[in-house]
Amino acid sequence: MTTLTVADKVDAYIKIRDFKKSAEDEFKKSMTRVLQAMDKLEAELLDELNKAGVNSMSGASGVAYVNTVMSATVENRENFLDHVRKTKMWEALDVKANKTFVKEYIEEHGESLPGLKVTQVKTVGVRRS
Repeated sequence: MTTLTVADKVDAYIKIRDFKKSAEDEFKKSMTRVLQAMDKLEAELLDELNKAGVNSMSGASGVAYVNTVMSATVENRENFLDHVRKTKMWEALDVKANKTFVKEYIEEHGESLPGLKVTQVKTVGVRRS
């Protein structure tokens, strides 16, 4: 029975990771035509739904329906925050802790900020030399 050294394990890990990346790239490349065909059909179906003035249509094998996806990004932080403060629309905000700030705070003060649950998970990273 052979025991692998740390160097052998690192080497094996890098080879497997390279193989995985190559396989994912090949798969992504092979899916290009499939994704293009799906995009074309989605556009055609949306056009059909819009022309008919309906939100859904069905066929024997399924239903096509209009799905609205919304994105809201802050374009001008100060204007947005000023409006929220003036109108007291606090529900317009998502509150989350800044991980970088919290990490630096803990390193400097030896404790977290009140009201936070901080979890740290150790993993192993492998980089090529």
